[in-house]
Amino acid sequence: MWTTVLLFLLQACAACSPIWSVSAAALKSMATKRLEELAQPKLEYEKLQVSEAVKSAVPSPCILQLARSKRRYPTVARESLIWSPEQGISIVTEAARSAVATPRLQVLASKPSAMKVVASNCVHILAKPKVRKGIFEGYDPYLVTQTAKQAQASSRVLELSTPLPRYKKI
Repeated sequence: MWTTVLLFLLQACAACSPIWSVSAAALKSMATKRLEELAQPKLEYEKLQVSEAVKSAVPSPCILQLARSKRRYPTVARESLIWSPEQGISIVTEAARSAVATPRLQVLASKPSAMKVVASNCVHILAKPKVRKGIFEGYDPYLVTQTAKQAQASSRVLELSTPLPRYKKI
């Protein structure tokens, strides 16, 4: 009986889904008695006896708190969203919104020279991200430069790289 049901299911799955390819040997195979025995559903749960204490148990507040799902990300309120075309939307926490500048920072910010500061050309150059080619654009991540090939380790690096002497116990 189970073999015919199994055969029918295998054929039905093969017919309805092009991803499942069932070999001819699998379609002609016969289930063993052990396989049919394992295919029977277990009805052990009917034999279980649950005590009245378990049925009337009330969880403690600690257990209820542990049972709640963990909040992975902070909930975003509309007023906490800051939007600018350059940066997009960012989340500002309550602590950041209520932050107060230190007295030293207030003194530095109140100076007129602080309002007129212009970054140097070197700072502008350093502030730009390094543009790298993608692998598909001809970038080879395994290419070692000529200067790296000619580098010499310092005496301290050589000293640190030597293995510690190990002595055999007699």
